[in-house]
Amino acid sequence: MFFELSINKPAAKAVLALVVSCLCAMLSYAIISNFIVSALTDERANVSRDTLRSAVRYFPNSARLNARLAAASEMADAEAYALQAINLSPHNYTFHILLATIKESNGEAQAAEASLREALRLAPNKTEAHWQLANLLLRTGKLGQAVSEFRVVCAANQKLLPVTLAIVWRASGGKLEAVEAVTASDAKSKLALAGFLLKQSRADDAANVFNQIERKARLALPETSEFINALAGSDRLELARKLWVDLASDDGKERPFIWNGSFESDIVKGFAQFNWTIDRSDYAKIKISAGQAHSGSRALRVDFTGRDTTRLTNEIRQLTVLNSGARYLLECYAKAEKLVTTEGPRIAVTTRAGDLIAVSEPVDLAQTGWQQLAIEFTAPQIPDAFYVTVKRKSKFSYDEPTTGTVWFDDFTLTEVKQSR
Repeated sequence: MFFELSINKPAAKAVLALVVSCLCAMLSYAIISNFIVSALTDERANVSRDTLRSAVRYFPNSARLNARLAAASEMADAEAYALQAINLSPHNYTFHILLATIKESNGEAQAAEASLREALRLAPNKTEAHWQLANLLLRTGKLGQAVSEFRVVCAANQKLLPVTLAIVWRASGGKLEAVEAVTASDAKSKLALAGFLLKQSRADDAANVFNQIERKARLALPETSEFINALAGSDRLELARKLWVDLASDDGKERPFIWNGSFESDIVKGFAQFNWTIDRSDYAKIKISAGQAHSGSRALRVDFTGRDTTRLTNEIRQLTVLNSGARYLLECYAKAEKLVTTEGPRIAVTTRAGDLIAVSEPVDLAQTGWQQLAIEFTAPQIPDAFYVTVKRKSKFSYDEPTTGTVWFDDFTLTEVKQSR
C-alpha cells in the first residue's frame, strides 16, 4: 500500500499541475477576451466594421460584439447581427431598442413598435425605452399614445420636458391640450410649461397654467421670477403685474397702484419686479428703516453724504401700470432733518425710458414735521409701464453739497374720477 501511494503521488501532482495550468489558461483567455470585447464595444472608440467582423469571428458568442456590429453595419446585415445579439442575451433591453431602430429604417414600423414594447417589458422603468417608443409613435401618427409615453419620460427626467414640449407642440399643430398632457402635475413642470407657452406668444394660456400652481410652491421656485420678467418683457405688463400682486398678497384685498407704499413689507430679493427697487447712490445712503414713520413703524430713509452737485435720478423707483389717458393723484409724506441743500428732493412719475411725466414741488426745508407731497397728472396714451420715483436734480451744473436726512412714507396713487 505504501508502495502504491509512493508511485501515484508524483502522478497526482502532475495531474493537479495540469488542471491548474488549464484553469489559469482559461482564466487568462477569459480576461483577455473580456478586455478585447470591452475595448471594441466601447461607444467612445471609433472601430471599423472590418475590425468588428473579425472580432465576431473570433468571439461569435459575444452579444455585445454582435450588437456593436449591427449598429455599424449596412441595413442588409444589421438585422441579422441584432437578432444574434438578442438570441445570445434575450433579457438585454438595449438590443431590442437597437433592433427597433433597424426595423424602422427598413420601413417596418409595426415590427419596430413591437420590439420597443418588448424592451419596455424587460425594463419598464427605463426612460430611454419610453423615449424611443414615444418618438416612434409620433412619427407613425399615433399622437395620443405618444403623449402618454412622453409624459412618463418627462416625469422621470424633467430635463427632457423643454424638448418634449417643442416636439409635441409642432406635431399637434400647437394644441394646448397636447402639451398639457405631457406635463407632470408638479410645480416645476407646470412652470416650465407656462414659460414655454409664453415663448409661443400664448400669454393668457401661460398665465392660466401659472395660476394652477399652488401659491407657496410658486414663491419657492426661482423660475417664477424669470417667468414674471419674461411676461413683463412681452408687453403684457398689466397681466405681469396682476400675477405678481396675486403672489405678493393672498388676502383678496383691492390691488393698489402703489405696492408697499408704507414700506412695512420686506422686499424679497429677486422678486421685486413691482415692489420698490433701491439701488446704490454716489450721493446718498438709502434704506428702509424703523424709528421714524408717518404711519406704521418703517419709512424710506435717505441720508445725503455731502457730495457736491447732489443727484437722485432713478435709484429709488417702483414700476406700476396705469390706464392710458386716465387722471391720477400721487401722494406721499416726507420729513426733513438737518437738511441743507439748494433744493430738496421731489417725487416724480417717469416712463421706463426716463422721460418725465410729472414732478412734485421739492421738500420744504422750512417744515420740521411731516409734510405732504402731491402730483396730479394724466397717464400718457402709450402702452407702457411707469416709474414712481424720488428725484433730486441740481439747479445748476454745479451746486453746493446736500447734507441731512429725508424720510418718505405712505405713498399712494389713486385714479381721479373725472366729471363728465
